[in-house]
Amino acid sequence: MKKHYLLLILIVHLACINSTLASETTHTYFNATCGEIKSVSAGGGAISTLINGDTGALNGSLTPAFLITTNSRDTKTLTLSATANTQGGNLNSIFNVGGVRYIILTNSTVLPQASAITNINGGSPVGNQNSNAIAYTINDPAAISGKLAVAYSATNKNWLLTLTNRGQTTTSITIPAGTPMTNTYSADDEAGAYQATITLSFI
Repeated sequence: MKKHYLLLILIVHLACINSTLASETTHTYFNATCGEIKSVSAGGGAISTLINGDTGALNGSLTPAFLITTNSRDTKTLTLSATANTQGGNLNSIFNVGGVRYIILTNSTVLPQASAITNINGGSPVGNQNSNAIAYTINDPAAISGKLAVAYSATNKNWLLTLTNRGQTTTSITIPAGTPMTNTYSADDEAGAYQATITLSFI
């Protein structure tokens, strides 16, 4: 009888050992989700220059730059556009004539009438009908092989940028130093800061 009792104790003891070993295989998993990043920030470049009072020419080129950041490997589309302020509000300031792109800068101190913009972007400006608005040539943003493709939209008067690069990409646009479009600068243009707002954004 005593032998049976000892055997029973041994069986119970082995069962306890197996239960302890099984509990050591339990795992707990953690995870954290990273969202998609799509951001555009100012990237420097020349954003200020002087206008020659005699000719209306820009003394230096304007080269606003942007830093595009995304963590997505998917193709992204952005738009690059520009607006100028008038008495009638902000209006598209990009247009093209004969394949040449132009941007209209308006006097921020003495706002022009909205009709000054339409007088210029129609392609045949009349000097005394576009006071406080001046047009200058503007270059297409440069494409970056394998990263950024650029196409001008004559319909929307802006640029479509196709981004295929993950990480950071820098782009810029240039308004070259030089004389304004004929009949957009005259003594009717008052002193002040002439400007436009250039915007790059994801669609």
